[in-house]
Amino acid sequence: MVVNVLHISPSKDLGGSRNSLLTLVQAMDRTRYNSIIALPGQGAVTAALDEIGVPWVNICIEPFRKGKYWCKLPYEIKTLRQAIAEHHIGLIHCNEHFVVPHALTAVYNGSIMGGLFAYLRGDNVALPQTLPIVSHMRLFVRHRHVINYRLRHVQRVIAVSQNAKADFASFSWCEDKVRAIYNAVNLEPYRQALSLRQQIRSEIGLSNEDILFGAIGVFSPRKRTQLVLEAFDAARAKNPHLKLLVIGEARHHHEDYYRRMVQYIADQHLDSSVILLPWQDNPAVYLAALDINLLMSSEEGFSRVIIESGACGVPTIASNIAPNREAVTDCATGWLVGEDVKSDEEDAFRRFVPVLSDKMLALAQNLPEVRRIGSNMRSAVETKFSAAAHAVEVMNVFDEAMEDFRRQFNS
Repeated sequence: MVVNVLHISPSKDLGGSRNSLLTLVQAMDRTRYNSIIALPGQGAVTAALDEIGVPWVNICIEPFRKGKYWCKLPYEIKTLRQAIAEHHIGLIHCNEHFVVPHALTAVYNGSIMGGLFAYLRGDNVALPQTLPIVSHMRLFVRHRHVINYRLRHVQRVIAVSQNAKADFASFSWCEDKVRAIYNAVNLEPYRQALSLRQQIRSEIGLSNEDILFGAIGVFSPRKRTQLVLEAFDAARAKNPHLKLLVIGEARHHHEDYYRRMVQYIADQHLDSSVILLPWQDNPAVYLAALDINLLMSSEEGFSRVIIESGACGVPTIASNIAPNREAVTDCATGWLVGEDVKSDEEDAFRRFVPVLSDKMLALAQNLPEVRRIGSNMRSAVETKFSAAAHAVEVMNVFDEAMEDFRRQFNS
């Protein structure tokens, strides 16, 4: 029997989490699970869903834990309940943990207000459900997030790496409920993007001698894009053929961080060497144009850009943090630089700058090795991070959640 799944997304904009959702629903076996997406309005995500033939419903989903939105929540939960009934939903998948409270309240076995008050009374209050829930944890998680978003009440949690799963280790239910499944990519768009490599390099003004590094993602302190700029500045002073492509946008109140980056580029006269572009809904063509990708994050759940660039045969120099070590094997499928540091150790990350600069210079002098490592990474993506294998793993977790729900609530 085919089960209808309602995937709830808090955003309509493309980004790592929504790209992961698109990869999943496109690869899922529709004889097992049929997908419907709930998200707040039309945008790049709905355009992509229309293209692959996956239905969606427009449901405004305001932040549950911000008091100023509470007057809207009963209506939003009512709309969710109506969508669940109309589409004969058999399982809820929260694409990000931020929407778990909405899901728990929507499937609460009682009135909407009763569900809201039960949620407010604390994590230890029972929340009887009418449907099973699976939540993805796309980023790292703090102990308070697990409590505040009532994650123990869902049937399964999918963490995007073993390191992300370890964040739940202090909870007695971790091994029963939390499953680690890596992000994945649909390889075809990246294969197609490779045919545009020379065209894109020409469009952004590169010569045949130029070596292009890339830093692609949101602009925020945890991404450490500023450190990438400083390392590139030092390397470029010794090799003028180095170029840096920076693509992204400032989110979550990080506009000041972005402005400081732009000012640094101007102050250091990097305008002719750094290409700064806004976020691209189709970053594949720019990833394919790179020679080497850079990721100096201090925190990650599991980086999509490492495997996205890898799908193009472009290897990554990554910060030596635990999630990146799950994506990159040093000197085999990429390179890890710096110490194994905690995310709040700013001085340690500052020491990455000369290390990264030296690594960039060394690799720029050895492009055959870069190509070899890139080929290794592409093979790793094809075998370890394929969309088809990922979808099977996720559907198996859905199976577990449904069986667990039957035991828990229908016994």
